[in-house]
Amino acid sequence: MGDVIGTSAFVVCPSHEWFHPNYQPEGGPLMDVGPYYITAILLLLGPIARVSCLANHMNDDRKILTGPRQG
Repeated sequence: MGDVIGTSAFVVCPSHEWFHPNYQPEGGPLMDVGPYYITAILLLLGPIARVSCLANHMNDDRKILTGPRQG
């Protein structure tokens, strides 16, 4: 395969509130799901020397569909 100089992983989902309604402002899907992607990359490619991250959100209104905070 040669020297690997980069990799990427994407969490593509409009919202996780429908099944996980209690995300904290400093948490969210990236902190919840992201470690699985990093773990897979580590297992496939070995140690990582440097990491960067970009994040964005699709909309400002998020509707919680389950639990006591529904709506």
